Amino acid sequence: MSALIIRFPNCYEIEKQYICSVIFNDFLGIEFELLFEENRKDIEIGMQGTNNSSIIFPEVLFSTPLEKWLHPSTLPSLPLRVRSLQDFPSNSFIQPSVPVLFGDSGPIECNLEERQTYFDIDLLGGIFFCLTLYEEVNATASDKHGRFPVKESILYKAGIYERPIVNEYVEILKELLRLKFNLLFKKPRKYKLVLSHDMDFSLTHETDFIHFLKSCLADLIFRRSPSLLRRRVCSRALKKESLENNPDPMNNADFIMDVSESLGVVSEFNFIVEQGIGTSDVRYDIEKKFYKDLLVRVRERGHVIGLHPSYHTYCDLNKTDKEFKKIRALCDELGIQQESWGGRHHYLRWKNPISWQIWDQMGADYDSSVGATEEMGFRAGTCYPYTVFDLIERKSLKLKERPLVVMDHSIFKIENKAEAHNKVIHLSKVCKHFGGELSLLYHNNYIVTTGQKRNYYELVKQLT
Repeated sequence: MSALIIRFPNCYEIEKQYICSVIFNDFLGIEFELLFEENRKDIEIGMQGTNNSSIIFPEVLFSTPLEKWLHPSTLPSLPLRVRSLQDFPSNSFIQPSVPVLFGDSGPIECNLEERQTYFDIDLLGGIFFCLTLYEEVNATASDKHGRFPVKESILYKAGIYERPIVNEYVEILKELLRLKFNLLFKKPRKYKLVLSHDMDFSLTHETDFIHFLKSCLADLIFRRSPSLLRRRVCSRALKKESLENNPDPMNNADFIMDVSESLGVVSEFNFIVEQGIGTSDVRYDIEKKFYKDLLVRVRERGHVIGLHPSYHTYCDLNKTDKEFKKIRALCDELGIQQESWGGRHHYLRWKNPISWQIWDQMGADYDSSVGATEEMGFRAGTCYPYTVFDLIERKSLKLKERPLVVMDHSIFKIENKAEAHNKVIHLSKVCKHFGGELSLLYHNNYIVTTGQKRNYYELVKQLT
């Protein structure tokens, strides 16, 4: 296959090398060559042996003066312009129009018959903006857990948080390349449901008495499950440390794995390995027999073990690395092996780019913290896992991000269960359109009653 020739103005070369590698190599599987030219003002994509035929794009984000890079003044202006896609002769776009993060002020018809076809959106700049979470680096807004509030994001304010805009931009770029150069692409990606379960809660007899009483009351008042109450009381009295025949409500990993296996899905269980401080962390000891047996059981059944760094590891390399080494050492002791290691921060306490720097430095293969507690959608604008970029150090990292699309809390905040499930199913259909991943986090403490287990199975079944 002939390589694409991509001509850029000669600035932000590292950033452009990164985004082209992600788009053309990782997402589209196309070879390319970059050229940086002194007097160029726009982006030109051509192809070897095509008689100077090319596609021209405006360069907007990367035309930012270096002294203003990452400054809030460089963010897309709201409301976003919406561009119709009707000038494409025939397509399978998921939407008939697309919001413009960066581009020209008005629509310019895309004429594919001209030698140089002009398209008025800065697709590469927009994709870079989303994947790097550019707006979060110097953001001053913060919630009580030190997180960037998703409702402050451009995508949320523009009403497109539930649209994987990166995938839409890649789809447009792919169609332009197909029509202009008759380019053939590798086989389409296959949709994947990624289930994960952050193991936040300890066995009943390991909790303090006040928390135990609150759980018992919740069993009766909110969960309306006398049988669960009996199991909880029995578990506290027996204080069983074994995995087998343990009536504890938190001993439900086998049920979760049964569901996953019946639907051909792999579950990931993220464990906290340090006992917590205060009320934000759990109180279980990962080195007790129950948890060791559980780690072995998870891997024996073909599922994945991940790290769930404790609350106070936030932005702390030494603490996070200590916990990462601890779970790796414990798994080595138990004879547990995996091809890759990663996980997700407790409370989604993630900060750009410090958290990515930490996970990369300690040797993790992936992170899955880029999502939101209360909102389902695409915080990084994509349903694809991707290699991340450190905006401060200006370098591509080895770490992959697997964006979190749906967290159980965002489902529960919608009072109507059918409406909530339909919203998740809609997002799964969007991910299927792009052959992406629907990453769903469902804590194990929400899969304890008969009704909760039934609801969980019904939902997951519709997402496969």
